[in-house]
Amino acid sequence: MARVISIVNQKGGVGKTIFTGLLLKNLINTGKNQILMIDADPTMSHLTKILGLHAEKNIESIRNEVI
Repeated sequence: MARVISIVNQKGGVGKTIFTGLLLKNLINTGKNQILMIDADPTMSHLTKILGLHAEKNIESIRNEVI
């Protein structure tokens, strides 16, 4: 059974990225191995950096390809 968790808010600097990073690390540490993470912030996509990952593509690069 798939579950969707969405972390959203219009205001910047309220801790969405930090909270999401901690939530993802917790899910990974508890054995959840099928996680799709989408950081859809077009201006400051920092979630992969917090997790120590490298994204091959991000929303900005896809947008530039389309344009």
